[in-house]
Amino acid sequence: MPQSAFSFQPVSPASIVADMQWSLHPWEEDIPAELEDSFRNSGILTPPCLIPRGGDTFILLTGYKRLRFWMQENPQKSIVCRRFHATPATRQCLAIALDDQRFGNKELSLAEQARFIQLASTVLPEMEKEGLAGLLPLLGLKKNPQLLRNLLALAREPQELLQAAHRGEISLQIYSELRKLKQQDRTALLTLFSRLRLGGGKQRRFLLQLRDCAYTHAQSIADLLQQQDFLNIVEHRNLTISQKIQHLSSLLQAMLQPSLHSEEKSFQEQVRKLELPENYALEHSPSFEKDEITLRITFADFTHCRHYLNNHLA
Repeated sequence: MPQSAFSFQPVSPASIVADMQWSLHPWEEDIPAELEDSFRNSGILTPPCLIPRGGDTFILLTGYKRLRFWMQENPQKSIVCRRFHATPATRQCLAIALDDQRFGNKELSLAEQARFIQLASTVLPEMEKEGLAGLLPLLGLKKNPQLLRNLLALAREPQELLQAAHRGEISLQIYSELRKLKQQDRTALLTLFSRLRLGGGKQRRFLLQLRDCAYTHAQSIADLLQQQDFLNIVEHRNLTISQKIQHLSSLLQAMLQPSLHSEEKSFQEQVRKLELPENYALEHSPSFEKDEITLRITFADFTHCRHYLNNHLA
């Protein structure tokens, strides 16, 4: 874009229409403390970008938080903006919004990617909307119709889910599973993921276990998680997060395979009665498929191991 297409000029905030039309994160109303500190300490390094609206007014293309901060700190003063003399083509506006968000090698969050695709689907002419999947490589994503559908669906979700995606608490793969569920079940799972700080792998495991358990017991996931057994674990004040995860996993396993849980409980009781030394451990075969038992002994070093073997195998 030629330099003559825009200029940097002071503009009165009163003449700027900031209606979030072009924002890639319209769910964020507050300025994060870290960003506010940066503005206060270093100033606004990248001026907001404006396109003409008519008369002496402008539409804010980028810089929503920058403008809001300026209006908080300097409500009566003009702010220096990158002001376009004519409205750029729609695709150019999208590119500007995207480049501004990625300034300083910043990666877009999952929610921002979804919002970008939604924005493109809204502002592009009807004849160009069939090529939306072609925009995915701009986001570092593969050109995939299913991926496009998932992003568009995510963009329409309630704010709590979008904010979770924006914070990196769920991946697109997990969302593709979540969107198959009812809204109340999605909300219940998101709350659980957040409270237990579950990563992607554990999220998927818990999601599948809870889904299967809810189906087996003819309940919703939301109702299942409100059962007292679950609440006793999740809300326990003395358990660490890792302990809660372990207890929840055991509870779900017991609900899904009660006979296996009973065998495990019986096995652990027998091991406890043996009163083995701390460095001894007994292990059964996976899912008790075989009768064999493995004795595992941990030694402090090779010398202790060799001494033990000389005494017991001589």
